This record gives sequence, C-alpha cells and structure tokens, in this order.
Amino acid sequence: MKKFLSRLIKGKFKTIFKSLLESKLKNLSIRKLVIELEKNCLLGKKKEKIYLIPDEIITPYVLKNACWDYEIIQFIKKYIRNNNNIFIDIGANVGLITKQLLVSNIKIKKYLCFEPDKNTFECLKENLSNNNIISTYNYGLGLKTKSLKLYKNKMNSGDSSFVKKSRIYEICKMNNINSFLKKNYKIIYNNNLIYKSDTQGMDEELFIGLQDKYFKKIKIAIIEITNHKFIAKNYKKFFSKIKLFNKLYDKKLNKITINQIRNRVKNKEEFDLLMSR
Repeated sequence: MKKFLSRLIKGKFKTIFKSLLESKLKNLSIRKLVIELEKNCLLGKKKEKIYLIPDEIITPYVLKNACWDYEIIQFIKKYIRNNNNIFIDIGANVGLITKQLLVSNIKIKKYLCFEPDKNTFECLKENLSNNNIISTYNYGLGLKTKSLKLYKNKMNSGDSSFVKKSRIYEICKMNNINSFLKKNYKIIYNNNLIYKSDTQGMDEELFIGLQDKYFKKIKIAIIEITNHKFIAKNYKKFFSKIKLFNKLYDKKLNKITINQIRNRVKNKEEFDLLMSR
C-alpha cells in the first residue's frame, strides 16, 4: 500500500488516469471529462469549462499546469508579424493550442482546426464553440483524399496516427491539403499562414508536399519530427524547405542550427521544430 501511495503522490493525476484506463469497465466508458476553471489561467477565464479526453499524458498535464504546450503560444506571440494571420492546426486534438491563442489575444483573423478522431473532435467543438472565427473539420489532412485507419493509443489521446500502427483503430477520413487550400483560397488570400501540424508521423510529408503557392505564405511553422525513414528518402527536399526559415528553435525555445537538426535526425531523435521567417 505504501509503495502504491508513494507512486500516486509522485505521479499525481498520471497514476490515477493510468489505473482508470487499465481497468476493465464492462458496463460503461468515460469518453470525456468536463473541467471547470477555478480562476483565470492560460486556458481561459474563471468558470469556463474545458473538455478533455481521459489519458495518461495530456489530461494529467493540463490538470497540473492549467496549460498545454504553451511554448508554442510564446513562440507565435514573439514572431507574429501583423494582423493578417490565419492559423492552421493539423492534428488539433481537443483544441487547446487554439484555445490558448484566443485567450492570449494574439492577432489571428481565422482558425482552421483539423482533427480526424471522432471522440476527440467532440471535445474540440465543445472547447471552441460559439466563436465565428474558428472553423473545425472532422478529418485529417494529407496528400491524398481517402478513408483509412486511424490508429489510437488509449494512454495518450495525442498519439492518434494514420502511420503508427496499434491494435485499436477507427476508420477516418483524410483530405488532400492542397485541394483544401485551393478550395478555400479566399480565406488565406492576402494573409500570412501560421502553420502547426502534429500528426504523429505525417508532418514531414505534409511539410514538403505543400505546393509552393501555399508554402510561401507560411511565416511561422511548428512541426513534429518523428518519421526519420521519410526524411531519409527525401533528405535534400526536406532540408531545402527548412532552410527557408531563418529562425529555428526547439520546444524549449532554444535556438537550433541546421547542423543540429541534421544530427538529431541522424540519431533518430523525435523533437518539435519551431520555425519563423
């Protein structure tokens, strides 16, 4: 008992949710949690409600810190250029990045949020409801339009992936990113793009697959480096895109060089890359 309690105290919410997720609930399932904010914080104002997925990673962190990946917000706030900005969030999860951008009053005209997981998308809509500058889409973006398996990790709601395989999956829709931008070009016309993708394995493919017409509009980009096999096959093209940005940072907001990025890729490290130009 003492050993269990020491883990519980040390891990705080993480241990609680892990125990919950590992339990065999036969007659019910917990699809989402509703959290009410006790005071103003990075996620919103007092008495606002935040909808979260029970997991071992995101939810415990949010309950402990009242924020999520706030380094991204700080980076965008530092390098945003003017008022003509469109935020594209590919793999938006429950919408916490957009929520924090809104609370921070950063000058963004329109938010486009994409999340293929149906249950996660329900929380995203709840978190971002009643705001006419936000458009939400219950599908993923890729370089093809098709329906395919979205593999899920019940311990980490942010680890859903069209690439990383697991035993749990659901059939979800993916739309072609270039086709979407072409169809909605009026939205991005004469605006800068703030581009963030967190797709667990497809960020690199999307990054170099964007047509130049749209890529040139990106002033700030945040991607996750995980697919080292894809980078190895498209090495020159990938780094030619990276070199178009003159400010490169890691998730801890430390400056990083092209050579350091090459070394991390060579060592097959997984890391977030924040870029501005």
